[in-house]
Amino acid sequence: MNVRRPLINHESELKCQINGQDAYFEVYIESAADAINEAGWILTDLTDQDTAVSFVWGADFAGGACIGLVSIALIDYCNAIVYYMDDQMRYTREMLIADTVQFLSELEKQYKSKMGQTFTETQQGKSEHEKNIWKRLKNIFK
Repeated sequence: MNVRRPLINHESELKCQINGQDAYFEVYIESAADAINEAGWILTDLTDQDTAVSFVWGADFAGGACIGLVSIALIDYCNAIVYYMDDQMRYTREMLIADTVQFLSELEKQYKSKMGQTFTETQQGKSEHEKNIWKRLKNIFK
C-alpha cells in the first residue's frame, strides 16, 4: 500500500511568503516505483534511482507561485522533470516561468483590489469620524 508521508511534519504544510502574501503547500516524497504505480504514462522518464516529489496546494496564487519557483529550482539544480499529473503534462522550465509570472500577476491584482477596498473602507471610516467630530462641535456651540 502506498502511503504518502509529508516531508515537513507540521500539519503537513510548508509555509512560504511571496510578495508579502502568506501561503503554504504540502510536500510529499516517494520512490519512483510508487509514482510509476500511480502514473504509468511517465514510465519512460523514470529510473529506479529517481525520487518523486509531489506538491499539493489550495487554489491560491501565492502557493502556486511558490511551487513554481521551487520547481524551477529543482530543474536548475537537480535536473528534475516536472509534471502536472492531473493533465498528464510535462512542464519545461519556460512553461513554469510563464505560469509563475501569471500567478504573480494575479496575486498583484488581488493585492491591489484588497488595498482599494481597504482604502475605501478607511476613507468611509474617516468620513464617519469627521461627521462625529462635526456633530460634537455643533453640540458644543449650540
